[in-house]
Amino acid sequence: MIINYFAAAILVMPLISMAFPTIDYWRSYKNETKAGPQGEKADYNYFFYLLVIGVVGMWGTWIFAIIWLFTAHNTTFIKPGSVGSAPVWLFQMVGLVIFLSGAVTYNLAIIAAGKYLRPAPAGTLDKHILIDKGPFSLIRHPLYVAYFLINIGLSLTFLYVIPLFSAVLIVLGIYPTARAEEAVLVKQLGDKYIRYKQRVGMFFPWF
Repeated sequence: MIINYFAAAILVMPLISMAFPTIDYWRSYKNETKAGPQGEKADYNYFFYLLVIGVVGMWGTWIFAIIWLFTAHNTTFIKPGSVGSAPVWLFQMVGLVIFLSGAVTYNLAIIAAGKYLRPAPAGTLDKHILIDKGPFSLIRHPLYVAYFLINIGLSLTFLYVIPLFSAVLIVLGIYPTARAEEAVLVKQLGDKYIRYKQRVGMFFPWF
């Protein structure tokens, strides 16, 4: 049981750390919507809803995993057995690293973008600016990449297939969604965003 509590604490800490920038993000968004005119809204299609379902699945799996770790009395976090010549716990540790990488990327993206990282249906700000610092200096859509990493990490950590379905939905949804958002940013920011696209990869550095 001790190892379960330890694993639960590892999952809870990034969740708590994500709460503070997320709360500040929504407070800034609320203030901005009251402040004056808004910018452009992206023309989303049904792929956007696949992304939303994938993200909701991510949060649900994450919270379920924490509850399971705290309440499971007959099972342990570390699974027995091996995959080929590698022990199962090695896959779990790799998954945990991927999961934590996604959580850190999420936090850094929200902190770097501040009020300019808007809820998707809200569109841009009237006086929107280009954010190219922090993780945005490496990839153009770090938040979407963070969602994917968290799902893959959870799936490997718990050897649980459901987060993989969420990851697949995110993969199907992120490119059309990101393209729709970038069309708005090109329209609003012009050559500045076009040059940014040329030097920074969409989901991978330099690609």
